[in-house]
Amino acid sequence: MQNYQKLSLIILYIYYAMLLSSAGAVISQSILSFGLLKDAASYLDGYKDIPAVIVSFFAAGIAYRFGYKLVVIASLVLTSLACMLMPIFPSFTTVKILFIIVGVCFVFIKVSVYPIIGLITNDSKQHASLTSTVEGMFMVGVLIGAWVFAYFVDDIDQTSLKWLRVYWLLAVIGGISSLIWMLIRIPEYEKHEKTEAVNFYTATKGLLVYSFTIFFLLGAFVYVLIEQGLSTWLPTFNREILKADPSLAIEIGSLMAGASASGRILYGMIFRRINWFLPLIVSIFMAIALIITSVIWLPNVTNSISKWSQAPVQIYILPLVGFFIAPIYPTLNSVILSSLPKKQHASMSALIIVFSAIGSTTGSIIVGNVFQLIGGKFTYLVLIIPLTLLAAILTKLKQELQNQ
Repeated sequence: MQNYQKLSLIILYIYYAMLLSSAGAVISQSILSFGLLKDAASYLDGYKDIPAVIVSFFAAGIAYRFGYKLVVIASLVLTSLACMLMPIFPSFTTVKILFIIVGVCFVFIKVSVYPIIGLITNDSKQHASLTSTVEGMFMVGVLIGAWVFAYFVDDIDQTSLKWLRVYWLLAVIGGISSLIWMLIRIPEYEKHEKTEAVNFYTATKGLLVYSFTIFFLLGAFVYVLIEQGLSTWLPTFNREILKADPSLAIEIGSLMAGASASGRILYGMIFRRINWFLPLIVSIFMAIALIITSVIWLPNVTNSISKWSQAPVQIYILPLVGFFIAPIYPTLNSVILSSLPKKQHASMSALIIVFSAIGSTTGSIIVGNVFQLIGGKFTYLVLIIPLTLLAAILTKLKQELQNQ
């Protein structure tokens, strides 16, 4: 039975990874199919992030009260219904509704999955192993999602709405996953009389006692701004600037997910032997160098690129940025949580969600508006500013931690 429980968790995370990581593909196709301007499309991430921030403060209490299994099933059913709306009512308004629902449902999924892992594992080693596997599958879902979306894109009639057919498949996957969750058994847990949600004001006030907290939160905000600004607009950049066909542009965007996963694995081994600060500073400046290279070494493409074999080497430069910046976020989280008392980890986790979500929306808006104003060729140069700021923040954070 435990293997079925683990498989259901893996399917769950892959499914939501496909949906959450689709923002870049959806923006690129919405510009083509709905005639959307880039500055308007840039706000799409906000529709999944801001509602998620609001819900995150009371989602745990609801999941605890009604039961984790029921909350997971309800989230899957609601998400599947939202997916069905896309091909039935094709418009950017429907896209917004979908992202609101997916963002909110994933919050309930996250606050349910971790307790479920605790219920179906027997010791700390099993817990750590399953948690690592489930989180690792999220990146697999990102990769799968890019290729699935690309498969439904019509490269001949680029304004076609055929790409919306992907949501029938996603609705079916969500429905099957909900049936699986109805059939599996989750062990009961002992309920306490009262469950309190994390209060944003109280959490912030208690954590600001530590001088390093503000620098960490700024670092988390700036990192997500950079990562989301880059990844969300990468398919559009590939299509408009590097002349890749829409489907290929989305597939190439998936390389960033692969590069990010590789970077986190490699840096995880490096940090066993070397302090985190110097490798991350070097990584930031490597990312800056790659972004500058992507501008001054643009390929001279005369015809559209429809195959991987036709792609110039320059098309891999921006996805490679993910390799260098991806280790920053988990490293920051690890450093800050290990510096705080365990009783404050929940409060800090809530603040991380808030600042990360705001950073995600801000990054997408900034890059989207710059893309609209000055054109795509020089768009990503704007990310050099937050990258430089991030290097300064990490330096100050290291100093503050040493002074504790």
